[in-house]
Amino acid sequence: MSDNKHDIDGLLRKNGELLSEVKGLKAKLGEIEAERDTARSDADAAQAMTRSVSLERPLEAALGSAFVAPWRIVRPLLDEHFTFGLSDDGNAVVTMGNGEGETVSLAEIGSSLSTIPELAAMLRPPKGGGATGSAGGTSGHNPEKEPRKVASPFGLR
Repeated sequence: MSDNKHDIDGLLRKNGELLSEVKGLKAKLGEIEAERDTARSDADAAQAMTRSVSLERPLEAALGSAFVAPWRIVRPLLDEHFTFGLSDDGNAVVTMGNGEGETVSLAEIGSSLSTIPELAAMLRPPKGGGATGSAGGTSGHNPEKEPRKVASPFGLR
């Protein structure tokens, strides 16, 4: 019977050692998970910056001036009809038809914009567009031919 008592004491000691080892490993795991979360947030921030510099800014520079509406309104409409991404060489590319069509460069998207009604309505007119007729309008009113009315020196009319 005393043999069992010695085995129980040894097992209890070993149990205590293993429990303290588990606590140490849990603490180390918490530190590693915190480092992982920090690394993930840093990587996400770096990817967002890369996407902004490589895709969003060139996209706005290429297409932003083509519309009369503000870019913040046009951008979601573009996302409904096109998929924007980066090619293997880092250039901005556009996939027609929400990722199911052909991939083209950013410069080639201009002709496709006029085929989509909600985007075509916001496109700027081509250069040289605008009102036709004489310079100054077509109302027939010519202020130069009317006699000028002079105010009285006393401020009365």
